[in-house]
Amino acid sequence: MKDDSKYFRTERLFFRVGGIALGGKEGFVYMIYSRIVVVSVFIVYPVICTVDLLRKYFNESATDWFCTLVSLMDSTIFIIVFFIRRSFDKALRTFERPSFDANEYRGAYDEEKKMLRDWLALSIKFIYTFTIPGLLVCGGQIFLSLAWRIVKSDPKDWWLPWGSMSLVNVKESPNFELLWFYQSAVIAIYCINIIPMVMVIVGSLTFLTVQLKMLQNYLGKIINMTQSRTVQYASNSCVLSWKYLNEYLNDVVEYHSMGFFWHFLFIP
Repeated sequence: MKDDSKYFRTERLFFRVGGIALGGKEGFVYMIYSRIVVVSVFIVYPVICTVDLLRKYFNESATDWFCTLVSLMDSTIFIIVFFIRRSFDKALRTFERPSFDANEYRGAYDEEKKMLRDWLALSIKFIYTFTIPGLLVCGGQIFLSLAWRIVKSDPKDWWLPWGSMSLVNVKESPNFELLWFYQSAVIAIYCINIIPMVMVIVGSLTFLTVQLKMLQNYLGKIINMTQSRTVQYASNSCVLSWKYLNEYLNDVVEYHSMGFFWHFLFIP
């Protein structure tokens, strides 16, 4: 389905591949895929890890504790995002409101256009910055464990990419291969969903910074713009027209309060 959004297109694509279609745009086939991902990755896997962890001594399973806690934390976040995906989509679309775009009324259209264009270019750089290392780390862990399985003939030397398991005997085939495939899929889905989550947070904060800079520039130009309109339309051009100044001040207050105190709090 074609994405008609203006911003965060790559992040939406990542979420969609990871089983979370923002906005609820789901066909029948994708809905089945999404539910399989949510149940098998975000629910079943953390439960299996927790049950397995409780059977081990803490001193012997410090790494497994870390892996399990990370999976529980990530799964909780992703399940919440899944259930609020429509509201989350509306929140992201608030960035596309006309009031947040470059506006000639604020007296610095070209400058605002450039700032938004630079923000978009910076967001693309952030995408590469997070995606490439993330895929290398996750993919490297997966393929390294696979290579170790192929090279080593002794089952005692085999190891899983994301913590050990004692619920089943992983020192024999095909148990090891099946669990390796399951863990690898889980790691891939976690990585695919973590990357856009971080990018959305960073993109939102940098976008807010750009809007604050645009607001600062707007405040700095209000007196000059009021003076220009006073000279052009008012009979007494020696005194600033309260009518025009009041229009600008009201616009500033509305732009500031509506934009920053409500929309950026993800309230639909």
